[in-house]
Amino acid sequence: MRKALASPLEPMSMAEAVANSSPLMVSHTGAGEDVIGFFHRGIQEYFVATWLLQHSGALAALREWALAPHDDILRFFGTLYQLKSEEERCAIRDNLMHIVLASRTDPAMHVPASNAISLLNASDISFCKMDLSSIAIPNANLQSAILMDANLSGANIKGVDLQGAILVNTNLEAADLSGAKLGTLIRTMKTHQRDVWAISLSRDKTTLASASGDRSICLFAVATGELLSRMTGHSESVWDVTFSPNGRRLASCGNEGQVIIWSIKQRRIKFRCIGHTKPVWYIVYSADGGFVFSCSSDGTVRAWNTHTGLCWRCYDGFGDLRALDLSPLVNAFACASDNDLYLVSIDSGEQLMKFEGHERDVFTLDFSPHGLHLASGGTEKSIRIWDTETGKQLHALSTPIIWAVLYSPRGDQLACGSQDGSVTLWETENYDLVHRLPSAGRSPVWALSWLRNGAVLASGSGDGSIRVWRSELPEVLKSQQNGHNSPIAAVLFTDTVWSFANTQLLGWCGDTGLQVRQPDLPPLVAVAVAGDRLAAMCENGELHCWTHPSADTKCIPMMWSFTLMAFAPNHRFLALAAGNKVGLFTFPDHTFHPFPATHMGPVCAVACAPDSLRVATASTDGVKVWDVATLSLLCTLAGPHPVASVAFSDQSQTLFTGCEGALLHSWNLETHTLIFTAPQPVVPRCLQCSPKNVLAVNRASKIALLDASDMTLRTLLRGHTGTVTSLAFNLEGDLLASGAKDCSVMVWQVKDSLLRFCFRSHADRLPKTITSTMDLTANLTGSLLDSFVDLVPE
Repeated sequence: MRKALASPLEPMSMAEAVANSSPLMVSHTGAGEDVIGFFHRGIQEYFVATWLLQHSGALAALREWALAPHDDILRFFGTLYQLKSEEERCAIRDNLMHIVLASRTDPAMHVPASNAISLLNASDISFCKMDLSSIAIPNANLQSAILMDANLSGANIKGVDLQGAILVNTNLEAADLSGAKLGTLIRTMKTHQRDVWAISLSRDKTTLASASGDRSICLFAVATGELLSRMTGHSESVWDVTFSPNGRRLASCGNEGQVIIWSIKQRRIKFRCIGHTKPVWYIVYSADGGFVFSCSSDGTVRAWNTHTGLCWRCYDGFGDLRALDLSPLVNAFACASDNDLYLVSIDSGEQLMKFEGHERDVFTLDFSPHGLHLASGGTEKSIRIWDTETGKQLHALSTPIIWAVLYSPRGDQLACGSQDGSVTLWETENYDLVHRLPSAGRSPVWALSWLRNGAVLASGSGDGSIRVWRSELPEVLKSQQNGHNSPIAAVLFTDTVWSFANTQLLGWCGDTGLQVRQPDLPPLVAVAVAGDRLAAMCENGELHCWTHPSADTKCIPMMWSFTLMAFAPNHRFLALAAGNKVGLFTFPDHTFHPFPATHMGPVCAVACAPDSLRVATASTDGVKVWDVATLSLLCTLAGPHPVASVAFSDQSQTLFTGCEGALLHSWNLETHTLIFTAPQPVVPRCLQCSPKNVLAVNRASKIALLDASDMTLRTLLRGHTGTVTSLAFNLEGDLLASGAKDCSVMVWQVKDSLLRFCFRSHADRLPKTITSTMDLTANLTGSLLDSFVDLVPE
């Protein structure tokens, strides 16, 4: 048994404890020794974290202590690590990394390595491009870890928490992922008062329907989770719901024995299909949408004509039917009655096959997309995989009681919802468990639906909620090809993500991540975008303007080559700057109008107000705000430090400025007064405010999302490995594009803080081997290694 914390880690007198103002309780033993206890567990964990950052002697003392759970220790360690000098941080990194790599060959190092890499991650150490092949780090905490291009081939990462980790092009070949937590809870939607029995995704993937024991059907917007409509028509619990293939209709079935076909557009009942005499449990649309098949406890499967609502055919002779699915391979359906599974011809009603093996009731089944496999589960605590051509059982997977099984659209994963509230994912080549989504409660998971091609999964639970998970296997998230080879100078975002680096402009579709056509231009020095209008200033002094997706540009010779540009949202002018000169270039007369006054130094930032009535320019002498109609100076906003960046609020009433003193200011443009000053960790060199009142600010390689009204931090986005240089929201404000010195462009979902796309050049993804100042062949001291043994449970 591991020891509990009951005595000091190192001799410390009562006087020393009081002198240090330590929040410790000091008691006296009969032996005449001072013993330190802790008023609160958080104090204990903070105390241990401080000792972890000391020399090896302090680490050796940690060998005697049991520290679990250790989340707060990791958090305290990371905070204290940042306060150390660069030399001290380098030594700590080397020591910890040495332990991680030693786990490759020494089984006794597995737990110490898990603790070491957890501490590295808590300290915001990036693992980008590191060679971590064959390491063993079971149960490590790698939440939000940056593992882009890392080599984890052959690694033992059983039970590792990888929620929110950046796994772009991470090599996980032959890695042991069993029990690893790769899912991230995106959102929870709770509008039902009772169990959610079924969920279904529309063909266009924009709408999610749910059926509940509260007798209602709800429609949600997939992108936002917003409740679109609540439909009622069943008199008892609604057991199943499914969209038609064209998405125009919805079918549902209930405990009262009815099948209802709904018009989605009108949100009303189209047909009530009456014929079953007992509860109807499952319904399935035919591929062409012409028929709906239903199964009932009355022992029948019925096919309903969706154009008339009449029963086309009744298949009887079964027991209590609880599960149904149509085969994509042959014209047949599979149904489950008690513990028996049947494959039945739709044309003749003949039983084609019987699958024998279940010993208890089956409540769910699903065909793989290619139709060669059939998965079934129920109360016997196993999932069985069947060969649909031979009827033989291929696999029996040990699980809790299973209420839902569902293949991913590509067929590479099988998702399972269980009685204990867990959702497990299995790869379908050998049907090995790859990971378990983090439990969000003990309520049974009754329903599952894939919202993206193996990347996002929705689950319906007994607590009346629908949870949406980012659940993809790591190889699904790949960076797009043909990116930049140079640090990103600017990103711009409408429906298309545009990035500018080293005279080159590239564009990608914001929805699909596919590269879009761009015009053939001379080398560029600046770009600007507003809606579908783009402008690019070339090194030769030409201004090129065009409308996307057309690649035909209009070339306009200019007197100067301007280095900064901002497009007015109304498309009527460009705000231009070169050196300390600023002005407007208007359309359609193609005339440059200089502002009457100039800055004392070079202009470093230009911004147009969303209402297109004002322009702000920044330099060492502050920010000047100009009236577009009169070209006059409205005000000068100056603080004690030179200004590095500017951004207008969505309503154009507030101006945000980032200053060289690592300060963020907000100004009232009506009164020209300062509203807020918010100190920042680094100089805010790029700012963007979204239509949803979210202010994005660079923080070295991270991005801070702040509430624009009071500057409070909402979340930090981690993914780039180089300094963030540019930020841009899309028109709706739900997506954020970022560019950095690591040559990458990333697109984030703002509400969920999730990475959606990563665009980079293949030239930037060269394999690298981790280097350390320590000789990896040297013998490690036992005190250094053993001190990590008790941080992570085995």
